[in-house]
Amino acid sequence: MNPDARTVEERFGSEVADGSVRRTVHAIGACGVHDPIPSRLWRTKWALDAKSYPEALNAVLTIAISIREKQRLRINPVEPLAEEVLRYWLAPVCPSCFGRKADVIEGTPHLGIACEVCRGTGTRGYPWAGSQHDRFCREVLYALQDAEVRMRNRLLDKLAHQIRDAGVLTTAIDCV
Repeated sequence: MNPDARTVEERFGSEVADGSVRRTVHAIGACGVHDPIPSRLWRTKWALDAKSYPEALNAVLTIAISIREKQRLRINPVEPLAEEVLRYWLAPVCPSCFGRKADVIEGTPHLGIACEVCRGTGTRGYPWAGSQHDRFCREVLYALQDAEVRMRNRLLDKLAHQIRDAGVLTTAIDCV
């Protein structure tokens, strides 16, 4: 994979995983001081920290319970739905085209024909689609995506000078 084609999150996540960003622990900690849920989720998804998975699952469960109570829904148990949403959020990539959005033969350019499985979106369908909990699961997923955006923005704001000094993600920060 071309390293320049990776997203900001993928680049920073690999830097965190490699331990090559200065003061990584302090940076992640500083970003999550006021909002620990996005911090747990971010670490699990982008730093590929398997040890953070139980914390991320608890964070998603907290979100799901909050949504259930706010909407006064009678969904019991919530745990399996929360885990299903977390698993989808961690790996939404289409298993057929691997997120490329088109049928591709390795080593050749894109054919321009949209993937038949994902219809050119690059993501797999919701595993809960058509179930009685479809709307609830989508709302939990949207809350996860919102938490991811908040964490990304907070991280970029707090680390902009450190990232520029380290020479990591400079083009991505300048574009944001």
